[in-house]
This record gives sequence, structure tokens and C-alpha cells, in this order.
Amino acid sequence: MITFRLLRTTDETGVSGTGHVADGVRFHDGATVIRWRTPHATTTVYATIEDVIHIHTHGGYTAIDFLGDWHTESAFGRGMAEYAQDYCEGIHAEAGKTGVIVVPDYILPENREEWAAGYRFCMVREFGAGWSARMVELEKEAAERHAEWERTYPKEPT
Repeated sequence: MITFRLLRTTDETGVSGTGHVADGVRFHDGATVIRWRTPHATTTVYATIEDVIHIHTHGGYTAIDFLGDWHTESAFGRGMAEYAQDYCEGIHAEAGKTGVIVVPDYILPENREEWAAGYRFCMVREFGAGWSARMVELEKEAAERHAEWERTYPKEPT
């Protein structure tokens, strides 16, 4: 279980306010619960933390602040930590292009899904909720630009 809070810098709707606007918990199976800190507080359950990001981050106006030692206490946290390592090494971009996250063999079978969820969470934060589809689109656009360039500047016959 991982606890976090939502920190909002700008309130686009005028409902939740700014600052520490909600508390959350991500459970072992990925289910995520948010409890809003508004005068009419509500509690909402989401299938995944990615759903929370997609719905509530408002284009970067809201950040998720994880609490405690999440990076050492769970496979989810370890997936996030290893994403950071892959990011530094430039490996994360391959997962971004293909939409495939490869779980390392050293992750125990019972922790594989949780680890992948942590890694995927970071992919969503970096590339957006539709990250795999977006990366495929960008790859296609790059291929189209390259083809146009080759038509414009054909190779000279050898």
C-alpha cells in the first residue's frame, strides 16, 4: 500500500482549491482511492493510479506527492525507481515507442504485475495517459518526414 497526496497549484474549476487538495492510497492490486479535502469531502475509487493521473492532474497543475518509503517498501516503488534508472540510461524511450514494458527476470513472479504498474505509472507521467499510442504516432510521423526528405533529396546514382 502506498499513500500519497494531491498538490494543486492552480484550481481551474474553482472547486477543490489549491495546495494539499486530496489524500490517496494505492493498494497492492492497483486500485486507488482518493479522499478530497474540500468542505463537501468525497471519496472516489479508481481502477488504477493512471486513471487518477488522467482525470485529476489537469495538465500539470496537480502533482502526486508520494509519502513514506514507497521506493523500498513495494514492488510498485521499485518499478518506479528502476524507471528512473532506465530514464538516466535512455532505455525508457524504447518502452515509450513500443508500448511494451519488459519486467526483469530478477523480479519475483508474485511481484511482476506490481513492478510493471510502477514502471507504467512513470511512463504515463512522462508521456501522458495515451503514451503508447502517442509514441506510435510520433514514430509514424518521423517515418513520413523521412520519406518526404528522401523524395525531395534523392540519392544520386552510384
